[in-house]
Amino acid sequence: MKTILLFLLPLFSFSQTEIVSNIDFGSSIDFTNQPISPQSDFSKSQVIYYKSDLNFKGLINQIRYLTSFSSISLENSSQWIVKLGTTSIEEFGNGVGFINQSELTEVFNGSIARGSGEVIINFTTPFNYTGTENLVIQVEEIAPGSTSSALSGFKGGENFNNPPKRSIMSLTDSSGTSVLIENSYPATRFFGSLERCISPTFQTGVQNITQSTATINFQNNPLINAYHYSVYPDGTTIPSTLKTTTSNTLNLTNLLPAEKYRFSATSDCDSPAPRYANQTFSTKPLEISVPHIITFDGQYSRDYFLPTGYLGNSSVSAVAADNSTNGLLFRSSDFKLGTPSYTEAGNIWDNNSDYIAQAEFLVDLTNNPVNPIFSFRLKQKLKSNLRVLIDNLQVGWTYRTTTSDDTEFQTVIVDLKKYIGKKFTLTIEHVSDFYSPNNQRSAWVDTIELKEESCSITDQEISISKTTNSITLSGLDSTTLYDIAFVSQALELTDDSWISSTLPYTFQNLSVASPYKIYIRKKCSSKNSKWNEFFVSTLPNIISPPYSVFFTTNTTGQFVSPQFSLFGTVNYTSGNPAVSLHQRGTEITWIGGNNTTESQAWNENKDFISSLFMKVDAQNTTTLNMTVRHRVRRFGTVNNSWFRVLVNGTQIGPSYQGAVNAQYQNLIINLDSYAGTQFTVELQHSGRFEGYLFNGADDRVDIASVVFDKVTLGVVENSLKNFKIFPNPTDEILFIETIDKQIQKIELFDLQGRLLKTINENKEKYQIDISNFLSGTYLIKLSEEKGSQTVKIVKK
Repeated sequence: MKTILLFLLPLFSFSQTEIVSNIDFGSSIDFTNQPISPQSDFSKSQVIYYKSDLNFKGLINQIRYLTSFSSISLENSSQWIVKLGTTSIEEFGNGVGFINQSELTEVFNGSIARGSGEVIINFTTPFNYTGTENLVIQVEEIAPGSTSSALSGFKGGENFNNPPKRSIMSLTDSSGTSVLIENSYPATRFFGSLERCISPTFQTGVQNITQSTATINFQNNPLINAYHYSVYPDGTTIPSTLKTTTSNTLNLTNLLPAEKYRFSATSDCDSPAPRYANQTFSTKPLEISVPHIITFDGQYSRDYFLPTGYLGNSSVSAVAADNSTNGLLFRSSDFKLGTPSYTEAGNIWDNNSDYIAQAEFLVDLTNNPVNPIFSFRLKQKLKSNLRVLIDNLQVGWTYRTTTSDDTEFQTVIVDLKKYIGKKFTLTIEHVSDFYSPNNQRSAWVDTIELKEESCSITDQEISISKTTNSITLSGLDSTTLYDIAFVSQALELTDDSWISSTLPYTFQNLSVASPYKIYIRKKCSSKNSKWNEFFVSTLPNIISPPYSVFFTTNTTGQFVSPQFSLFGTVNYTSGNPAVSLHQRGTEITWIGGNNTTESQAWNENKDFISSLFMKVDAQNTTTLNMTVRHRVRRFGTVNNSWFRVLVNGTQIGPSYQGAVNAQYQNLIINLDSYAGTQFTVELQHSGRFEGYLFNGADDRVDIASVVFDKVTLGVVENSLKNFKIFPNPTDEILFIETIDKQIQKIELFDLQGRLLKTINENKEKYQIDISNFLSGTYLIKLSEEKGSQTVKIVKK
């Protein structure tokens, strides 16, 4: 790629322009008085439009102003005089009043026209704008008169008295005339034969962003000879000296970490004013590893990044310090006008996403620490909510305060043992209602540490036993004190709902076949360990075949227990009624990538596993089949979605992989070898990508039903010599042949005992068409004079 300074390329022509019939200018979000104030008896305004904002030249023959309300009343303000001119001044005030009338040209004098949501001014005299100076537009009411309608006004930028002051307006009413000078301007549409420079367009967003590099991709345009560009910190002015490139791909280098940049580019055109295309992006923060500490004191550190939210705000502030000079202050905006409403109902994060403030950290644990934790000091004010995410998945619970409950600084510890050997993004998020005085509705974070903990707890020192309605925690030491909390997996734990106890400790009166999250931490003198999180489900009631469950309601019932861990989950889907085993998080590290092996899916990615667990009492059966109606779906490659069946913890048959448009089918597993015993069955899924659940594309297995059927044959001695059934299994025609025409009736049943077909004929040969039946197991009952016999057949 060829990149040199702009002033070294005089060979390019400056003619890359286009002719357009209309151009829109200005914001249409706010409300402004300009160009007139219909609620005054008489008004007159002048507005300066900067040439660098207009970016065009040519003959203007019409302008339009957007009205704020469809029912706007302008009946008493419909006679206007409109004048245009050019000026070198940048703003009004400081001795600059209305621009002299001699510098303006009258282009309209009469009654305005009204369109849908706009006022239309058709010039009687077109105005030629050269684009070399700022444009000024004056609008003056001819006939005084006002309306009392509060719905009168225009769309535009309303920055009140903030500089620069680009508008001046005189308002006359019964008390006299007043003059307003402010930074307000109406949204304006210009029509005519207008010429402007071609604006570059981007093929994609900014790509390949690292701590110091990024890639820009321009959309190829054969009319553009070269691009003039600059990359600079967002919020600062564009440098006066630009670089030039002739390539459509631009690799930016030497960027600073954790910095928000603006990339601005224009085509090789300088008349009229160049039009800049812009993209903003943020470089990655520096990676941090054990040990590391951030106190937010001294020089600004680039080992974290504070994204700019719409209404959420995070900043380094002395207000948020805890035994240091500075800390992180999280709060929402103090600006309410025209913003989304804030709600405490439902999921506070999903429903108030515009109010979220963040701090992002890139953590590198490839140095394999033993007991890594991420800790910080946290203080919260009125109605504050804060949580921690790893690779966009929430870990732990939301730390929150109520209407009248402020907290003092406490230590929050995030357990990172599951991420040893990995790199990941850790995000602290905050959400609250509008900021108010005394830093209410805010959170203060200070002294962030990435380290190995000194007070530790391991999963191995805690053992868990469970029944249908209880879960018991036991420890290696019965004298150690622990903090213990639990909550249903469908809910979120509050940050103060734990008890202190020695072990063993039992949670009682729990629901049958229900999943829970259990948190436990060790108390070490004045310190606490990190919270260890366990995902535990109570046992289901025992199934006695024959048994069938059809997942047509939002429950798995008392005989099927959902089981899932950190990244897996179990959901009911109503589109095609089923229980879906899938995962919760799309950016979590998945071992093996697109070429995951079967061993990696079940062992190295075990935190992604979700399952249905059942206990079966088959002591009264001699033969037993299990039929699982299911479909295994996938989003990415076939190696990203796996399904299998375990009996007594041992895999039965192969692991099944997903298909993009998988259809439901019956998986029939013969369990005759377990007949006469008690055993467990687990249907497991391990998958990478979360998607839409409701028949969308993602990695999951949908299970519509599970059926256990036992068949005890009532065989009459020598009766097998009287007939034969073939082929079995079959996909179309089932043949039955007899020797002595002893069969009086043939009945075909499904496993639920429903009669599907009856044949009352005494023949030597029978043909039964079962091609329209669903795949699965059926029962043929053959009745004769001596009794009846039931035979199991399989439809492929």
